[in-house]
Amino acid sequence: MVAHRTLGLRDPFFEITTPKNAKYKYFLFLIKQGDTMVKCYACGKRFESSEDFYRHAVEEHGSVENAIYEVEERKVTPEELNEILKDVDKLAGFIEAEYENGILRIKKLRGVTNLNYRIDVWNCTGTLLLKPDDDEDTVAIGYFRVPRRIYRPEIEKELEKFCWQVLEDRGGAINMSGIYYLDEEHVRKLRDIVGF
Repeated sequence: MVAHRTLGLRDPFFEITTPKNAKYKYFLFLIKQGDTMVKCYACGKRFESSEDFYRHAVEEHGSVENAIYEVEERKVTPEELNEILKDVDKLAGFIEAEYENGILRIKKLRGVTNLNYRIDVWNCTGTLLLKPDDDEDTVAIGYFRVPRRIYRPEIEKELEKFCWQVLEDRGGAINMSGIYYLDEEHVRKLRDIVGF
């Protein structure tokens, strides 16, 4: 039995098992359009380029997948499994779950602590979202939109820089549609910027 949820972001990491793979090279081209600083969520180190991050992930963590995802194993009964699957969309960072012989393996995106805190990139615009629905009134700041309730002109540049940092840490770009979750460090920094 397999449960799977698409997060809305392209997940090319399964396509790069071989560094010579053409899809791997194409993905690197998409990310490398600007100066990026990619964060490894397995150990917290930051890298100046996607290539440096990929090399680190394979050498230090065995694969890019191991650096990006974590797998939690639980021994559960079929009844417990049914209860867990009812709320599977509420698990922070949930990607997929497999259940076999009484063992539940939950694959999660590393560094996700709250599904409500994210930047949704679509059509080269990123929207900072801080609550479950996306109907918040927002203000445009460069390529981003931020909730009006946290916006103040004096912190505009810091908010924009913050949004870029989230995308870079997650290995994304403004031209790569998807959902980029804030990690604990991002949430602390946002609180410092807006003062709550």
